[in-house]
Amino acid sequence: MVDILHDYSVPNYIKLENSQNFAVFAALTRPLTLIQGPPGTGKTVVSATIIYHLAKTNQGKILVCAPSNVAVDHLTEKIAAVGLKVVRLEARSREIQQSPIEKFTLTYKVKNYQSAEAKLLHELQLEEEKRLLSKDEQDQLLKLLIHVEQEILGKYDVICCTNAAAGDKRLKERNIQFPYVLIDESTQSIEPEIMICLIRGIKHIVLVGDHSQLGPIIRSKIATKAGMSQSLLERLMYCNITPVMLKIQYRMHPEIASFPSKQFYQGKLLNGTTGKEQDDVWALGSGIEIMKADSQNIFPWPNPECPMMFLNIQYEEKQGGTSFANQCEATNVQIILSHLLQRVDPKAIGVITPYRLQIAYIQDAIDQFYANSGYNSQSRTLSKAIYDDVQIASVDSFQGKEKEYIIFSCVRSNDHYEIGFLKDPRRLNVALTRAKYGLIILGNAQVLSNDPLWNNLLVHMDKRRCLGSRYASCSKKRQIGIFNQRETGLKYK
Repeated sequence: MVDILHDYSVPNYIKLENSQNFAVFAALTRPLTLIQGPPGTGKTVVSATIIYHLAKTNQGKILVCAPSNVAVDHLTEKIAAVGLKVVRLEARSREIQQSPIEKFTLTYKVKNYQSAEAKLLHELQLEEEKRLLSKDEQDQLLKLLIHVEQEILGKYDVICCTNAAAGDKRLKERNIQFPYVLIDESTQSIEPEIMICLIRGIKHIVLVGDHSQLGPIIRSKIATKAGMSQSLLERLMYCNITPVMLKIQYRMHPEIASFPSKQFYQGKLLNGTTGKEQDDVWALGSGIEIMKADSQNIFPWPNPECPMMFLNIQYEEKQGGTSFANQCEATNVQIILSHLLQRVDPKAIGVITPYRLQIAYIQDAIDQFYANSGYNSQSRTLSKAIYDDVQIASVDSFQGKEKEYIIFSCVRSNDHYEIGFLKDPRRLNVALTRAKYGLIILGNAQVLSNDPLWNNLLVHMDKRRCLGSRYASCSKKRQIGIFNQRETGLKYK
């Protein structure tokens, strides 16, 4: 009998809090469980813990899936960390690539497998590399490979793969049955893709995701109209199946988490650490090169108690094809980067924007700055290589990632108050929840505040004294100035 009050934490692993324990309890007792994991709530740890308890109670083979290779690799590492024997089934096209979880892959296990068939297989593979095999020997090699792979797959209770790879013939030919299936990032998967995971004797399914973040990418308007942009988790929610929500976030400074919790999670997303505890973690270094732990020495926030800033920039956007860019925002991103890089490791900084054209503009602003002058601080030289270590990407591609500091360039600035991609609340949620210690937003407050959601955000930041004036003009002369003065004269709805 599974105990709802029990602590399901894995021995010598991460201790679970109450909402995480309840999610594990639900997954172990229900045939269908939906788990909503908001940013920073440890959904992968919860998933690994569920798999641990299923494996330890001999519930049969367990299939663990996710839509992307990155997500599956991360899951594989977490599951291995709880002490389980796990095999990572990769597509053959990916097997030749180096992988951080190589020792868990089926290819690696085949190479190191000890049996008479495996020995002959290895000998034939060596001959194949020398191109010395006849047609019959090539056929024998393939049959041996399939036999050894299936023998290995039969020995493991936990198999991890992408949703698409769940239909791999290596599973089909052995007729492997999976009574338990767990799918992470299920809200980023289209329904037909998830169905591939559910065709092998399923009795229990756990869907993990967050419908308040971005869903699957659907490029066809016909498919979108047919409802393909809705995930299976969302569809089941509309059938009155309530997800278990993980309620404690450990990623963001409480001030950064405040608005997303209120706006996207009905105020139910709570903080596992205080602002001071976040500062204490930062003071320990966290693997990041810093000069002083005081966040005000990292960046001159308008409000020293709140590591956020909205930088109001009223500079017209430019359109290129179907994408948009904002030169002044790109210039200011480079200047902010120069300031942060004096004290923060470049790998701890992320720059995100909704538009790919803006990514090119930001890269160009960095290139132009470095080509024209470079930048010398008292402690280090900001070489181009340092800038190159800063990750600059679209908001959508940053889902599931985190950085100590995030710079968010909004781009849109026009007379007709059109903000395009920025209207999507799920995209805004993703953008606002990537940062751990500091968040800087650049945009046109007058244009953005015409949208009710953005107006709520700007009012929220205004109340916390987090509005900053533009500190650098977009003329040829660009100097870093004092930019912790609060913006005045902004009119919100």
